[in-house]
Amino acid sequence: MKHPYRSFVLRRAGAARQRGAVLIVALIVLVALGLASLALLRSVDVLGLISGNLSLQRSALTATDIGVNAAVDDLTEVVLRSAGDPAKCYSEVMLNANERGIPDLLADLAAFNAAYPACSQTTGNGETIYRLVDRQCARSLVADPKACVLALSNPAGCDQHCFEKSPVRATYRVTVRVDSVKNTNSYSQVIVY
Repeated sequence: MKHPYRSFVLRRAGAARQRGAVLIVALIVLVALGLASLALLRSVDVLGLISGNLSLQRSALTATDIGVNAAVDDLTEVVLRSAGDPAKCYSEVMLNANERGIPDLLADLAAFNAAYPACSQTTGNGETIYRLVDRQCARSLVADPKACVLALSNPAGCDQHCFEKSPVRATYRVTVRVDSVKNTNSYSQVIVY
């Protein structure tokens, strides 16, 4: 015959061992959940930074469009008189540029603001737009093929013989710099002829 007291003692000893194991498993699961929640918070934070950077990039692109349009409008007013006009952000000769093609004058804001004081504007987002147009000629006045970067005008329906006799025009480099609110700047260039 089985002794009732002895089976109770054996069951109780097994239950005590299981309670300790459950505590260890619960602590491991709790640590794993904590690490998972930290990883989730970090990924949400990174996504917030990415979306913020994308909105700044889009805002800078919009500001660049504003600057290019203003520079092209200025260019249409001064293209007939071949003289540099600081009020219209225009240089009649090609400006020195760095290895990326950005005019040195626009890279140095102190020199740019001294030479072209009316060529910057601030948007409602706090971005500052600087614009500059320079004629792609080493000398002013005529569009000399030896001193200028030229574009050929090709009328519609023109064949090779017509194309060789078509008039040449000087090209203009429109450079826009946008300084954003997070101390970033972007440059855009458009060649107009």
